[in-house]
Amino acid sequence: MKFDRVFNPTLCAYLLLSAPAGAAFADATQAATECFESREGATQVQPRDVEPNWQNVKCSPTTGAVLFWGDPFDGTIPMGDMPIEADYSHEEAVVKPREPYLDRNKLLTVCAMACHDGNYVPYPENKLPRPLKMHTDIVPDAMNLKHGKGAIWCLDCHHAANRTSLIDHFGNEISFNQPQQMCGKCHGQVYRSWRDGIHGKRIGMWDKGGKKRWWVCTECHNPHGVQQGDRNSGFTQLSPEHAPLLPKGQDRRVSTIDSRQEDAAFCAAPPLGMIDMPNSKKLTSVLAMIAASVMSTSVPALDGATLYTERTCITCHGADAKTPLMTEYPKIAGLAPEYALAQMKDIKSGARSNSHTLAMKNVMHLMSEEEMAAVASWLAGMPK
Repeated sequence: MKFDRVFNPTLCAYLLLSAPAGAAFADATQAATECFESREGATQVQPRDVEPNWQNVKCSPTTGAVLFWGDPFDGTIPMGDMPIEADYSHEEAVVKPREPYLDRNKLLTVCAMACHDGNYVPYPENKLPRPLKMHTDIVPDAMNLKHGKGAIWCLDCHHAANRTSLIDHFGNEISFNQPQQMCGKCHGQVYRSWRDGIHGKRIGMWDKGGKKRWWVCTECHNPHGVQQGDRNSGFTQLSPEHAPLLPKGQDRRVSTIDSRQEDAAFCAAPPLGMIDMPNSKKLTSVLAMIAASVMSTSVPALDGATLYTERTCITCHGADAKTPLMTEYPKIAGLAPEYALAQMKDIKSGARSNSHTLAMKNVMHLMSEEEMAAVASWLAGMPK
């Protein structure tokens, strides 16, 4: 019998023992990983196959950042009209839209429908700074905004009536997908450098006039904490790491890491007849035990506390779930998990539609039953 591979017990033991602990082989690790493109927590991307065995991004298991892009244009849209001529005027310029990410938990939708409708929360008469009861997860101290050193405030950037838009100097609306137009109001020199390709990042086709993806300001800079404390810098430092293992192979679509995983899987279960050496049964048993440990996949439990914050429950019910924003909102800390889960499911299905359930429904329809159960379990453990 002829085999394409040679069974080397020493190499096999090394491959199995050096594989990442608790990680599944092939695409399982990538499929379960979310990484960020430029700013952690604001540019998340989910690896997925854009073609068989070819993913849109490769994630770093060390930093959680994107190592390289398999498809630089995945999920992009046209940049749109720009008021000043530049390279983007003479090429196919695309950007990753910001609005879907900002509205991933329907925060913009809920804000516009449930709060900032001009009635429930009246439109402000001026743009002077004032303490805020809401949005403390974004701006901890509204009277000390970490941007502009006291010279600007929220409504210098956000539209006073339409909270799903930004504004220019004349009060005209700017899409969240084009923050560069708004940032350019103050940062003219940087805006010019961005247009000239000196500042920021572009990927794609580097020939003149070729299709390129442009990074926009808020993908790299946090507009609500741009001063970065004592560093007084608008970009969070990233820890460097070694260069990634680049794809190789006949079609350049099989990475070295994937090949090593394939070898290790082969070692875990070599074909019959491959082993002809003393104590082969014992060796095979040991290798099988190692392989079982390496190839096992553990699914992390859902974190109810994190979901409570990410799904904006904290906004109305308070960080401790018993200090609601308004007195008519219920205190939900310490509720029996069965009861809390039933209420969330009824609001999502429409079986319960009284009181303030409209805003809740916009959040609940984004949550799976498993996520609801995790939140309910966390609430049950909170002191009343």
